[in-house]
Amino acid sequence: MNKKTKNLPDKKKASAGNRKNLKKKASKFVLSEQTRVRKHPNVASRIIDGQGVIITPYSRKMQILNEVATFIWSLCDGRSVREIVEKITKEYDVSRVRALRDAKEFLMQIHRRGMVEFL
Repeated sequence: MNKKTKNLPDKKKASAGNRKNLKKKASKFVLSEQTRVRKHPNVASRIIDGQGVIITPYSRKMQILNEVATFIWSLCDGRSVREIVEKITKEYDVSRVRALRDAKEFLMQIHRRGMVEFL
């Protein structure tokens, strides 16, 4: 083994490290109302009996969403956070402040899991 290949990390370690760095960057990101959100193109999803089911191929994990999360997920088509919050307040009996806080929390959570992209 020569010196050039001896110190190279294996692919699993490198990809795990990259995911860790992405999570750090995502956690420092401040989501504004102008930020646009769309589903990640590599994520598969369906709505079954009113519940969103999301599968991320790289983790092979399935996420089952509740009613409100499914509603938000259905709006992740390039709309801004502000537009999503407006739709939530029209559909549900919730204040704008609470809808914004909860939507931002949910969107950050699914962003960290690689399910959506911020534009």
